[in-house]
Amino acid sequence: MNGEPVIDSTVDLDEVRGWAVVTVSGTLDALSLPEVRVCVDEAIGRSRPLVLDMSGVTFIGPAGVTLLLDTAARTEDLRVVASRRVLHVLDAVDARAAVALHSSVTAATVPGRLRRPPEPRTG
Repeated sequence: MNGEPVIDSTVDLDEVRGWAVVTVSGTLDALSLPEVRVCVDEAIGRSRPLVLDMSGVTFIGPAGVTLLLDTAARTEDLRVVASRRVLHVLDAVDARAAVALHSSVTAATVPGRLRRPPEPRTG
């Protein structure tokens, strides 16, 4: 080893049925975050609805959760495909309801599906 951090992740930006799809695999933490953020920012800049495919994420740290929640706040058209590990962390921090979850990129890009979970009613 040469003393440099090891980033065990991949990120890709593609388009499926008019949706920008950012696919993240491996580790999503503070080390991998900059590259993922660049792809997410580019996808949002395309003014297309966004799918964040996290089905291949094997570890998600606090920086990854923050990225996910920040992205949900920045765009109305976010759909998320999550691995079991991501779902487990979202449940642990009580954030599952903050994103529209789908079982696959194919399911997420079907026209007419709910864009975002309904806001809780008050009063």
